[in-house]
Amino acid sequence: MNGARMLLTAMNDIDDRFILDVPGVGGVAVIRPPARRRLLSVLLPAAALAVMLMLAAVLILKLTDDTSPASPGEERPPMEDESPPVEDPVMVIQNGILLSYTGTDKVFTVPEEVTGIGKHAFSNANVELLYLTPGVSYIEDGALDGIKSVELTEGSAYYFLMDSVLISVGENKPVFVPAAALTTTYYFPEGTTVIKPMGEQLKSYTLVILPDSVKEIRPSAFEGCTNLRYIALNEGLETIGRYAFGDCKQLKMITIPKNVTRIEQYTFRGCSSLEQVIFAGDRINYIGRWAFQWCSSLDRLDIPFVGAVVEKDAFEYAGCEYLGPGKWIGDGYYNGTVLVKADTGVSGCFTVLEGTEILGDFAFRGARFDQILLPDSVKQIGADCFRDCDSLLEIHLPASVSSIAETAFAGCDLLTSIEMEEGNTNGFFSRDGVLYLESTLLAYPAGKGDTQFTVDAEISALASHAFYGQRCLRELVIASPVVSLKGSCFGSCQALERVTFLGKEIRFSDGETGEDIFANSKFLRDVRFLGALSAPTPGNLLSSATSLTDVYFVGTQQQWEAFGCQLKETVTVHYNFEEEET
Repeated sequence: MNGARMLLTAMNDIDDRFILDVPGVGGVAVIRPPARRRLLSVLLPAAALAVMLMLAAVLILKLTDDTSPASPGEERPPMEDESPPVEDPVMVIQNGILLSYTGTDKVFTVPEEVTGIGKHAFSNANVELLYLTPGVSYIEDGALDGIKSVELTEGSAYYFLMDSVLISVGENKPVFVPAAALTTTYYFPEGTTVIKPMGEQLKSYTLVILPDSVKEIRPSAFEGCTNLRYIALNEGLETIGRYAFGDCKQLKMITIPKNVTRIEQYTFRGCSSLEQVIFAGDRINYIGRWAFQWCSSLDRLDIPFVGAVVEKDAFEYAGCEYLGPGKWIGDGYYNGTVLVKADTGVSGCFTVLEGTEILGDFAFRGARFDQILLPDSVKQIGADCFRDCDSLLEIHLPASVSSIAETAFAGCDLLTSIEMEEGNTNGFFSRDGVLYLESTLLAYPAGKGDTQFTVDAEISALASHAFYGQRCLRELVIASPVVSLKGSCFGSCQALERVTFLGKEIRFSDGETGEDIFANSKFLRDVRFLGALSAPTPGNLLSSATSLTDVYFVGTQQQWEAFGCQLKETVTVHYNFEEEET
């Protein structure tokens, strides 16, 4: 605040002088005693009046700043922590909380902007059916008093319904129990610390609520409760005994509190309807034998711990298998940078998480995805990774890949193309949808539609499943002078009728016997050797070609017999054969 300021200071009682300092003017005046009285009689009343006027001005300015209306056409902004009032005579919403509803509608849908419901919000309403919207994350005790039933408009991350009972996901307890469900809901008394076997007494109940005081559930406590569908285990629970929920055949889901560290033998044995087990903490360190035996509806289990002991047969005859440490993220089960398994029960497009480096063995085995998208971080593709992905049409591999198992794409019946991104520095490349590793043909897609194919002369090896399961090829030519065969490289080809070798030498990979080279290729009738073989042909080369009828050889009978290729008596060998003869 600006204004004139006058300072009178007594400087010296002896000569009774006053110094008058007027800021902003400059200089100092010395006033002698004769003039003092006249000056004070003028200045003191003026100074008092000036102070009063300045205080009044400050007050006026303060009131103007805080309460003055906005200028015409301009809305005054709300004060701090003030929410705009909802202009609805029957509903009060403050800061996203529905405080009250007094309307007469019997069916009411919570507004989308509401995030919580206050205590007794519907105590003066006639609502019978309440539709809860997904944004509601908080419901106070008593908030739904007077409501007869609750439904969810769509999936909620905070609540779910179990037989018309609304249950909080985070607190693992019901927040609304309709009157009709009270007769089938059992509340253990407050102060209970140990739950003893009560299977016979609780057989008719579908919902059981434990108080916060419970520490231990004894062995067989709820065994045989065949109507039990949900039990709200309290946060302070520490121990669950053997057979605790054995043969609870209607139990659909359960949340294991964070202080529980062990799932004992047979704990959930025979819970054939159990679909979901949620671990609230990460302290589980032991899962006993047959803990989830016969849990046939349990198709996935997220176990958030590392280094736990999981006994043999813990999941015997269950709908899922133990996947090791990790957790489900979307439709994939991940352990760090490893995709352990994809959900085989869904279809469409699967996108592997960014940062994933390893696609584990069998990760997508039997999956129904028609498209799988891989990030640039992927380095390894495990054995049988995509085996039997019957809906997969094509796949693009990033240049970052350094390792691909030979059986990775076996059984992908509709796969028409495997494309490797350019720039791979580890020897992988693709040509016309066929995958190669340096001089080895790694995978020819089973669904590729060509009926004829020639393996180029610079390709000297065929991987164990190079042409496995091919559906369209009828004629195949191997042009390499020396070729190494492995595993079931021509196995289960569904249309292959003729294979022609142009080279002089045919080998098996180290340790291979050749017994399965043509296994289950039931239409193969004709094999031709048009090169002057310079080394013995492996004896078992054609032993698995069970439908073979003719062999064509460029040399003499004596030369053929020297190579020792074993044939069935029903096979005819054509010696001194030249290609133009047929």
